[in-house]
Amino acid sequence: MAPNEAGAATRERILAAALNLGGREGLGALTTRRVAAEAGVNLGLLHYHFASKEALVRETLQTFVEELMASVAAASQANPGASPEAMLVEIFVLALDRVMARPGLAFGLIGQLISIMATASGPGSNGAVEDTLAKHESLGFLLKAQAFLVQRMKSLLAPSLGGDEALLSRKSLQLFTSLFHPLLFTPFPLMIYGLDLGTPEGRRVYVEGVVADALKP
Repeated sequence: MAPNEAGAATRERILAAALNLGGREGLGALTTRRVAAEAGVNLGLLHYHFASKEALVRETLQTFVEELMASVAAASQANPGASPEAMLVEIFVLALDRVMARPGLAFGLIGQLISIMATASGPGSNGAVEDTLAKHESLGFLLKAQAFLVQRMKSLLAPSLGGDEALLSRKSLQLFTSLFHPLLFTPFPLMIYGLDLGTPEGRRVYVEGVVADALKP
């Protein structure tokens, strides 16, 4: 293996370790020492590829979001002849599978977004989350993900709901929050409401019901 290939492979190995560790235990577990141990490399080698803990966390979150968006894109293209409802179901089933596989990173990302929203509504801010997010270059990738996801959701909702932008925006938000908010309350969906999101079958049944509700005018 050539030196640059070996270096790229080591970097990917470190990043994979960070994704696995952060997915299991959250962003707080992503210390350079713990990630190096998880990857089976020495600390100096980790710092060669990632200058700081912040850089490692940033790239771990970015990779997590990119994997999520790749799942959405793959689901969108898997069956071009599928109905918009079927495509929405596949998109969110795959997205939920990704999130449930790495809940620690999902919670960490939500925490960072909440912090950004708090900053956006603070003194001296114009209240625009997008503007505040744009100032955080380390999280700029979220703007692209947001734009892609919202555009895709609206295009799939429009055949059933028409072209009313306000309605499409409201339904997109309702659909997104209905699908992902239960993650914040794990394990209560199963304990209190009998909604089993812990299995692929349970997630699919739940997603199908939420999508059907979203498509009602």
